[in-house]
Amino acid sequence: SVIRPLINCTRAEIEAFCLANGIDYVTDSTNADDAYTRNHIRLNVIPKLKEINPSFEQAVLRLAEDVRLDNDYFNSVVADVIKKSRCGNGYDCGTILQNHPAVVKRAVAQVIKAETGFLPENKHISAVCDILSGGTTQIIGARKVTVKNGILSFDEAELTPAWECGFSRDGAELPFQFRRHSHGLSAPREERLDGGRGSVL
Repeated sequence: SVIRPLINCTRAEIEAFCLANGIDYVTDSTNADDAYTRNHIRLNVIPKLKEINPSFEQAVLRLAEDVRLDNDYFNSVVADVIKKSRCGNGYDCGTILQNHPAVVKRAVAQVIKAETGFLPENKHISAVCDILSGGTTQIIGARKVTVKNGILSFDEAELTPAWECGFSRDGAELPFQFRRHSHGLSAPREERLDGGRGSVL
């Protein structure tokens, strides 16, 4: 985990501390460039919000702490739900579905991450939630997810077949009818892998 000891301090507080204690600091030269989203928010959006609510920064810090506590609680509940639902090569959907929708969604997200190794997007989570009563769907990397007899399971991802080239004294047998050119190899336009007109080297 990452420790951020100054996360609850405002920039003004940090600068005031440095000034009072004779501590030099360096300001990133890009900080004043609002072409960056983070800078645009800090330089233009937050000042407007502080005009509406002068305590905006303190309110955000309180919200962040509340969210952290809620997240810790949900994580512990979800971990228990997943542990109880694990069975054989899958997960018992009845055990998952008997919980609040917020817990169900988080449990599905954690299961997807555990089974695929990827952090799922909301569309992947929703797709699996929609079949918890039965059905099949595909998510990350065309991974097939099935719910049958109340058990949620993940099929192994199908690997894309590798290109095979045959070699002889006269040269190589090239896949996709690649054509030889002095500058390399290219494929017919309708079979071009990159969607453009450049050569495949």
